[in-house]
Amino acid sequence: MKKTLIAVAALSAMAASAMAANVTLSGVVDLGFNFQNVKKAGDTTRTFTMKSGQNSGSRFMLKGAETLGEGVEVGFQLENGFDADNGKLNDTSNIFRRESRLYVKTAFGTLHAGRFGALDAGTGSVSIFGGSDLAAFGTGWGGVSSTDSILKISSRYDNSIAYQSPTFAGVTLYVMHSLKESDQTDAKGVAKDDGLEGRPSANRYNGVGLKYVNGAFNAAFVASQQNYATVGSVNPENGQVYSLGAGYDFGICKVMAEGQYFDMGKDNVTTSKVEKGWGAVLSVTAPVAGGKVYASAGYKDAELTVDSDVTQKAFNLGLGYTYNFSKRTMFYTAAGYQEVKDEATTTTKTKTTTVITGLVHKF
Repeated sequence: MKKTLIAVAALSAMAASAMAANVTLSGVVDLGFNFQNVKKAGDTTRTFTMKSGQNSGSRFMLKGAETLGEGVEVGFQLENGFDADNGKLNDTSNIFRRESRLYVKTAFGTLHAGRFGALDAGTGSVSIFGGSDLAAFGTGWGGVSSTDSILKISSRYDNSIAYQSPTFAGVTLYVMHSLKESDQTDAKGVAKDDGLEGRPSANRYNGVGLKYVNGAFNAAFVASQQNYATVGSVNPENGQVYSLGAGYDFGICKVMAEGQYFDMGKDNVTTSKVEKGWGAVLSVTAPVAGGKVYASAGYKDAELTVDSDVTQKAFNLGLGYTYNFSKRTMFYTAAGYQEVKDEATTTTKTKTTTVITGLVHKF
């Protein structure tokens, strides 16, 4: 009897503690099929696979927050990505690869620290460019998205700190810095970046952005910089990306546009193959037959920074549809076509057709 009372008391204390901390567990399971047909240099490759996370990355998420008083809130977000088709983690060296963030929110703004998506990553708690509010497909949709293939979308970075201002007249300011973009290791246990945090020996990210929302209109601007690691006596030139996007919801449809100029730097590194150029994506979403239709078109014109005779032109077309069976379960399907033309002494074209379908269940 005593053991039973002790167990009940312990469970009650745990439950009370969880409620006080306001901790929640949620997630997404996305599983479907992917068909891809790739034509290059006269060869054709076809694949048909079961695939996870095509529309939305499969994940589970722990979130918690506590109010300290005087308008101060402290919270956290731990987000793990996994492959629903086999149960594997997306990255064996990083259990919370998608996000590992602590934040402090006050009347003067919110301070974020940890690992999360950059301002122009299209995903994460502080990202304001590249996501589904400025592009029909955002950064998902398994190869159909114009955003992924046309624009220079940043990544999630470790050792990051970001400030998000209060919103004034619809405008919010964002500033972000990563002291060292990656503490991760590859499959062989080798460090992806063995530099020191906050030092030239490490890859670092800097970004500043503005987000504007006014009724049916929303827009965002991000200027970001890649500070590449200094290796020996080689100090690569920094990369710079300027991104601008806007959208307007007309009710019968939402029209969105994104434009970007990028110069990925490293001009003084002869082995560099990074790009310099511009890209643009125009997209629209509209409610149709109880669901939603998505359409996008994108174009990119770029050259290699170390050899202006090597250029790349690409365009992408995408069309998709989603239907919600309930608040938690959604069906999706989409098709995309992409053509990439690399021009040097000879011209090489790569033509890719992608068709996807699947289910998303949220919990």
